[in-house]
Amino acid sequence: MEYIVFGTPAGFSNTETTPEEQRFIEQFYRKDTGRRTYIHKRCNDKVYYTHTIYTDAQKSFCDSIGRPGAFLGITLGFDKHYCRDYQKIERIFENIYQNLIKKGYIQETSTLRNFTIADFGAFKQGIDEAVTSAVSKENLNTADLEPFCFKGLKGTYYCNPKDMPALNKSLMDMPYNIDISPKHPTQAVLRAKKTNLK
Repeated sequence: MEYIVFGTPAGFSNTETTPEEQRFIEQFYRKDTGRRTYIHKRCNDKVYYTHTIYTDAQKSFCDSIGRPGAFLGITLGFDKHYCRDYQKIERIFENIYQNLIKKGYIQETSTLRNFTIADFGAFKQGIDEAVTSAVSKENLNTADLEPFCFKGLKGTYYCNPKDMPALNKSLMDMPYNIDISPKHPTQAVLRAKKTNLK
């Protein structure tokens, strides 16, 4: 497993990346709201899980200088595998976020998130500890991983997090990247809409 922590603590910043990884994470440097998780299937048989946190209706997100509109991104990459238990990945993302708060890199109140550091690269050791601790807490190991082989892509499948435990395996076998957000309707809502149309 590999990881990248990135975002805008004072302009765009990230932990160490290759040029290809840099191009990949730059797509998340945009105006957005709320939390979202993405699963990207890569032609080198890698699977990237990326969790993003932007300003939302309850909390604004500021950089270390106090400017609004900041965001945090966390990418976990697996080589030739994906995780059978999607909820374990979600818990790891939340654990990493909480560990970054405990380290003092982000402060959070009931109405505000803000970075207290200006550059992720300068805090690589502490970030590494935050990620390692988060993964250890969930006991992620090889038994959680399923082999993955790239078969081409046809687009993006939009999914609600509530449906991911049931759909994870079937979606990973399909030729789609996955965009997971509470903003997307659940399968039950989609089925009800389909029934009402008939």
